[in-house]
Amino acid sequence: MENIDQIPSDMKLTQAVQGFLDELGWEDEIELNPIEKTSWLDAKLGNEDVNCTLKIEVSEEKCWISVYLSNEITVTESRYSEACELVNGINAMLLIGSLCATVRRPFLYRQTIDLEGSEGSPTIVKNMVDVGFTVMRDWQAAMARVIFAKTTAKQIFAEDRLSEADAIDKALPSVRTPAPSTIQ
Repeated sequence: MENIDQIPSDMKLTQAVQGFLDELGWEDEIELNPIEKTSWLDAKLGNEDVNCTLKIEVSEEKCWISVYLSNEITVTESRYSEACELVNGINAMLLIGSLCATVRRPFLYRQTIDLEGSEGSPTIVKNMVDVGFTVMRDWQAAMARVIFAKTTAKQIFAEDRLSEADAIDKALPSVRTPAPSTIQ
């Protein structure tokens, strides 16, 4: 962890974020406010399908690490209601984190964890970022359809349920086995 020495020793959660950066070989710099014991990082994250802006904020005093990922799809005023319906439906399926839609802003994934009594670790930060990026990647097409193709959230969820049902039907014959007989 090459840049850990630049972070004050009492900023353990920030050191975990730096460890995350070092493990991935990223050269992004963490902004520090040692007086308020806060830090933040702004970076870009993406692949061939999805590009996101990543923001990680740390509050050492509150023992919080927050991860925010926003994509490039801006919520328009005319599609705001539908975007909210999509986001609410997705949030109902998420185990951690949440999406939000705000007019004239991109879709945003956010997750905050309280690490009171822990120093945190690069793995925790990586897992938070991975979950957020996966949510953004998996729902990117649906977000685009709601904003640009004027598809309703209900249509997207209906299609999703149909494709899920089809996948289950195709998988079930290979997993179904006769019940074992009881030997007495």
